[in-house]
Amino acid sequence: MKTVAINKRARFDYDILEVFESGVQLSGAEVKSVKLGHVSLQGAYAAITGHGATLLNMHVRHYEPAGKLHVQDPTRSRKLLLHKKETDYLRGKTEEQGLTIVPVSVYIRKNLV
Repeated sequence: MKTVAINKRARFDYDILEVFESGVQLSGAEVKSVKLGHVSLQGAYAAITGHGATLLNMHVRHYEPAGKLHVQDPTRSRKLLLHKKETDYLRGKTEEQGLTIVPVSVYIRKNLV
């Protein structure tokens, strides 16, 4: 397991009550950029919408060898790959208790981000 990015401010600013592991839906050029370590979690958070969990404000730098055809917004919203039970549980926690979902780290395991 290779750790690519750590959100150090998350543990300082928030009390981490539970930790969930989730995948992130990325494009091909974004995966290559993340594997090179060009990702930042500063100011990133997750929101539960009607379509599932979404990661907001995670900055993934443009992968230069991809050229100008694959230019995307570096802080675009990205879908989190969670099971339905986990999504429903997190929705209940955020609505009921007013908690915030904060990403703590990004890592690569078995070629998955």
